[in-house]
Amino acid sequence: MEIRDCTAEVALIGLGVADDNPRAAALYLRLGYAVTDCRYVDRWHYLDAAGVRHDQADPCVWLVKPL
Repeated sequence: MEIRDCTAEVALIGLGVADDNPRAAALYLRLGYAVTDCRYVDRWHYLDAAGVRHDQADPCVWLVKPL
């Protein structure tokens, strides 16, 4: 959800979309976001039911939209 902060002087809003989620990328492009040259790897982890840690790394692209 987008929330505008009327007290801040911000020109853009941005978000990352995983490369393996083309439907989300298409949605954000329809909503006015644009693809940037900024690419990164989103790293995160979770614990399974047995308490074993699983590390994940998702290649992503950064999208921006003017406010």
